Amino acid sequence: MRDLNKKQKNAENLTTVVRTPKKSAGDAASKQLRGASAKLGNAAVDEKLLKKPEQAPAKAPEAQPKAAEKVAEQAVAAPAAEKKAEGPAKDQQKAALVAAVAPKANPEQRALLDHICGRVKAMYEVQLVEKAQMTNQRAWFRDVARGGAGQHLPDPTRFHEATKLYQKAADALCAGNVSQGAKLMEKAMAAEREALENLPQMVEEKLSSVERSPGTPPDAMSTAMGQSAPAERLAMPKEMDFARKILAVEDQMEKTPPLERAKKHSWFSELEEDEDEAAKGKKGEAKRA
Repeated sequence: MRDLNKKQKNAENLTTVVRTPKKSAGDAASKQLRGASAKLGNAAVDEKLLKKPEQAPAKAPEAQPKAAEKVAEQAVAAPAAEKKAEGPAKDQQKAALVAAVAPKANPEQRALLDHICGRVKAMYEVQLVEKAQMTNQRAWFRDVARGGAGQHLPDPTRFHEATKLYQKAADALCAGNVSQGAKLMEKAMAAEREALENLPQMVEEKLSSVERSPGTPPDAMSTAMGQSAPAERLAMPKEMDFARKILAVEDQMEKTPPLERAKKHSWFSELEEDEDEAAKGKKGEAKRA
């Protein structure tokens, strides 16, 4: 029997055995390997197995996302370009609109304010005259007591209503509302006319014809009535301080009954008694002379 452990004299006759991984002889990989060995031989199979797989070429960037990004950029750029192109035109339209509604200098506004200032100052001067007559009872008490036409007590507060309306008209005009200011001024002039018509005679005698007249409406008043566009805002004229002075006067006299019914303690009867005593004294002196 041959000794298997004995070294072979000829090493060139040794055969190298290649052991494959343990797999079932019937699986699909084994069948493919046996088929390849039969056709190509073991050397070709070993070369094919040991050969490194070639690196797959990098995929080309997808064209569709790039196309979508380009469309999106165009969509964003188009309105911007359109807006840039329309910018000057829109700015011109906006400037024209602002100019159309912007407050502007108004000659009627100035004319009405000047008229109001003149009337308020005139009422203040008439009020001073009427207030002074309150302390001059000896000159007019008999006529007032008899109740003749135009004979009634002085009342410096009679100009309050007209003054308040003139103030409201001036406020509207200074705020740029010319139409409202003109309407309020018309009411104020009517109230002033009524107050002047009811002045007592002792006050009218101290006034000139100009002071007794309420004046005529300015020509700009009719035009101002129909104006709807806002005018520029103006500072309140200093002359309107006369309105504050008019409203600050609250002096009034108590009504006194007619002379024939005068009470002993009324100022009418006291003045009458003083005059009677003075007259009697003069007569007595004349008799003694």
